[in-house]
Amino acid sequence: MAKEVKTCAICGNQLSGRARRYCSRTCYKASLIGKCGKENNNNWKGGMAKCIDCGKELSQRNYSRCKSCSSKGELNPNYKIAPEKSSRWKGGISSLYKAVRNLFEYRQWRSDVFSRDKHTCQICHKSKSGRLEAHHIVRMFSLMLENKVETVEQAQECQHLWNINNGVTLCVDCHKIIHKTRRQHVNP
Repeated sequence: MAKEVKTCAICGNQLSGRARRYCSRTCYKASLIGKCGKENNNNWKGGMAKCIDCGKELSQRNYSRCKSCSSKGELNPNYKIAPEKSSRWKGGISSLYKAVRNLFEYRQWRSDVFSRDKHTCQICHKSKSGRLEAHHIVRMFSLMLENKVETVEQAQECQHLWNINNGVTLCVDCHKIIHKTRRQHVNP
């Protein structure tokens, strides 16, 4: 009985050894081009993918929206909703804190606290002139709520905010420790 001679499906060369359909990787890859071409792929819908909003042709197949549509409103992951619509909105009080911390009175209070404590951390007693912070013993937030401070002008007039007995000089490291322990007592 004569042995059947197999030939390469692409180039027609005689196959040797264990080769099944193709004589080389080149022929195998050439066969894939034909099978996996866009026209032969059942999922191919013709052309490039299109934007789901405007129908514009996309630069990459894995995108679903074009640049102009993805930068609009809530479709954009970097889109910021109006602050007052956020669930974390507290009536614009954080911008008031920033404004109060930029007041001359705040800077003066801070300077007075440092001078009273001789520019020395009151916990570790190290003098770290460049790394000192003024810490409110009673939180500024609490004082502002207690005294119903709603504007910068009211903050300037509120004497409780600028009382140096409500401040203490701390180094950065000790200040972090104070706030960590304060958080642990509030949220056990």
